[in-house]
Parts: sequence; structure tokens; C-alpha cells
Amino acid sequence: MNPKTIVPDPFTFHQAGIGTTQQAAILVHIGRSGLQGCRIDGIGDALRMSASTVQSVCYKLQDMGLVVRFGRTNRRGRAFYWTVTVRGWTLLTTPAEVDLFPCALEAMKGGEA
Repeated sequence: MNPKTIVPDPFTFHQAGIGTTQQAAILVHIGRSGLQGCRIDGIGDALRMSASTVQSVCYKLQDMGLVVRFGRTNRRGRAFYWTVTVRGWTLLTTPAEVDLFPCALEAMKGGEA
């Protein structure tokens, strides 16, 4: 299996309904955690956000079908883990559309800016 690079494309995120930087940052963080998932407190610590903000954004992303929560145990009181869905992974790994801006990459190709 070839790994795919997570390349957050703002235009693709906008088309998917992600309207805030917080939503984008949390989605990317959850995507980078892979299938093992991550908990609300870990996301909050990494992104320096409050747990309540992270939790509300995660539920919003879940309503959009981009992330899903799961538990590793059936006991009550255990934290849920969050991971991206197939739709979320597709969104994260879709490369940016550069055909709309043909001159944007000239400087990177070695041309004059």
C-alpha cells in the first residue's frame, strides 16, 4: 500500500463545507493520527484549543460525514477516539487543482517570477 500525503487544499475544504480554520486544523490533525484515532484531550493539547471547542467541532465534522468516533472498550466513562472516514480521507489527500492558475507554479519550475 502506497502512503498518500495529506495536502490540505483550502478550495477543496471550502467545497466540502469546512468553513473555519478550527474545523480544517482538527480534520488534518485527526487525519494525521491515522486509524489509531485520537481523543479530544489530545487534539486540544496539540492544537491549543479548549476541550469544549474541539468536541463541538468534532461533532460538526461527524455530521458532515468526515470523521467518526469509536470506543476501544465497552465500559462507561471511557473517552472516545476520532478517526477520519473514507470521505474525509479522500478530502485530505485530494491534490490542489493548479490548472486554474497556470502561472502560479512558474517560480517553482525555475522560471522567473
